Amino acid sequence: MRKAAAKALKSLILYIPKAPEAEILELFEIIQKDSQDMVKMQGVECCINFGKVLNSSKFNTYISSYVNGYAEEKSWRTRYLFATKISEFGNVLGEDYINKDLIKHY
Repeated sequence: MRKAAAKALKSLILYIPKAPEAEILELFEIIQKDSQDMVKMQGVECCINFGKVLNSSKFNTYISSYVNGYAEEKSWRTRYLFATKISEFGNVLGEDYINKDLIKHY
């Protein structure tokens, strides 16, 4: 059930201008504290969607630490998923973010 909720959150994020941003961020943080890797893994794509709708300062404040955490996660599945999505992060977040944060994980 928690995994299904995390998957649904990916789509809900894209409605942030219409949906309450604070509540969606709170749900995301709850999902990232889950004990199951399969639930937390859904956060990788959530972060990509956050990058599409949040401005860079909000992204850096609320989401950037999670992106860095995926690259250093103890779960190999999460690290692998992050590695396969790293180009999507770059496309969404831009060259400044790539040079500042993503390149060290690549």
